[in-house]
Amino acid sequence: MKAVGLNADLAEGFEHDLDLMEVVTEVNLCLGCHAGNLALTRDRFHLACDRGLKVGLHPGYPDRARMGRAVLDLQMELNWHDAHESLRAQCLAGLEIGAFEYLKPHGAFYSQSADEPSAAELLERLLVETKLPLVGLSGTLHSQTASAAGVPFHAEGFADRRLGEKGRLLPRSNSGAIIEEPESAAEQALFLAPTVSTICVHGDTKDCVDIARAVRAALSVHGYHVGR
Repeated sequence: MKAVGLNADLAEGFEHDLDLMEVVTEVNLCLGCHAGNLALTRDRFHLACDRGLKVGLHPGYPDRARMGRAVLDLQMELNWHDAHESLRAQCLAGLEIGAFEYLKPHGAFYSQSADEPSAAELLERLLVETKLPLVGLSGTLHSQTASAAGVPFHAEGFADRRLGEKGRLLPRSNSGAIIEEPESAAEQALFLAPTVSTICVHGDTKDCVDIARAVRAALSVHGYHVGR
């Protein structure tokens, strides 16, 4: 029986955190820069630990207006330096809260570090310093970055996002990029499950709790152990 984790991005200030914790097996905790705040992160960390869930650092670009989903020009030295300082500070602040078990980049940092060497370098520095496994996108720089940093890599799929060329996530601005129907999300999860270690549901997706329940039920019915 193959094991597949079910993860969600939490501590971003949305209302479904506690309900999602009853369904998922892993939580990626925002570190107070792209959304939320560290008090909320601390609260969600302890609640997740009490429930026996895996907890991951979820650092993102410090851009609250666009929730860390705006691409940065990291070829500009100042942008690169500022991004590095913020991401590093986020991770260190998270590690002061408690023992996190993996690191998953957020938003534009996730997408850029999958394809752009400058962003991948930022990610590698975080992995070297934290020594945490990386949850990321297979077939991209993520797996190479984890290897270069000497940490394990866990491939991730997305139940609530459609894929484009080369398995990349379609931009949220594209029509139909976000999957909001639980049945469709469950179908996507089943399609991805054979090739990934964990599947993500976003905490700000419409009907995210119903989506998570549908995904978990579908995985279980089809013989997967939900958890890692």
